[in-house]
Amino acid sequence: MKSLKLLSIFTLLITSSLAAEKVSLTEELIKTEVDNSAPNTLAIESTFLSLDFQREAFEENFDVNLIGSAN
Repeated sequence: MKSLKLLSIFTLLITSSLAAEKVSLTEELIKTEVDNSAPNTLAIESTFLSLDFQREAFEENFDVNLIGSAN
């Protein structure tokens, strides 16, 4: 019984050490993960760009236009 416990503990230690993946945390990795993890980021960005385009189109209607002709 004692050897069975020892064997199971030994097996758990070996498998956990093999399964451990080491990741070095860098700023680039964080930026990549944030961009990949948040699908709403693209939706927010596209909404912002769409509203910006609509605002520019609206302001364009009220720009000063100078039309001249000569004979």
